[in-house]
Amino acid sequence: MLLFRKAAINDGPMVLQQDEAGIPEGLLEGVAWRGFAELSRVLVVLPLTAGKKIAGFLLIGLKPRRAYDDEYDHFIQLPSRPLSTSLTSAVLMQQAKQKRAKLSKDLAEGESRFKALTELNIAGHPLLHPLFAYPLQERLYKS
Repeated sequence: MLLFRKAAINDGPMVLQQDEAGIPEGLLEGVAWRGFAELSRVLVVLPLTAGKKIAGFLLIGLKPRRAYDDEYDHFIQLPSRPLSTSLTSAVLMQQAKQKRAKLSKDLAEGESRFKALTELNIAGHPLLHPLFAYPLQERLYKS
């Protein structure tokens, strides 16, 4: 949606006013309004980051009877920090899980390759096998 693309480019919260036709039609359909059951005329789209990547957006409908000012802006940005931290933790945990799975798979493949190589390599086996050890020692000492 173009709305979220603009919010991703914007550095910080993006304020949309219904008066300026900034709120797309149908975006607020089906929303159960609380309080005075008045529709919100101002929306704030806040990008949530995980590291340097945008992981999601927080869409907040503001109170229709209160103006958007610096205090409201500060209040809106308060949840973005802990949410971004949680998203970053979730992303890092998922990456660690994928890395662990890949390392386990690589280890299993390495073990099976090593096993196949040792089974095919018969040169070292007579030296280690007890049936062949005595005749070999006997030949070494007699020469």
